[in-house]
Amino acid sequence: MRSDFEHLNPCGNVCSWCVYFKWGRCGGCRGGYCGARKTECPIRDCAEKRGKKHCTDCKDFPCMLTYAYYSHMSKWLDTIKEEKKRVMGAR
Repeated sequence: MRSDFEHLNPCGNVCSWCVYFKWGRCGGCRGGYCGARKTECPIRDCAEKRGKKHCTDCKDFPCMLTYAYYSHMSKWLDTIKEEKKRVMGAR
């Protein structure tokens, strides 16, 4: 049985939850194009350039790209950033 998370993108979206993917109009952002966004994806391109599968794997997460993409979730990203500082400072 396949998991929905096999299609987890660098930004955290899950292709298999998207109607474009379900209707066969998109092969997922890792294929180079997102049917829902209809544009290039700077988050995907950044993750690929840095050799990361997901943004959260990056030492710079959350970064300005994630803040721009998830502008409605800036408080959540701030919380992640503060927790990351706390955990890294404890090492």
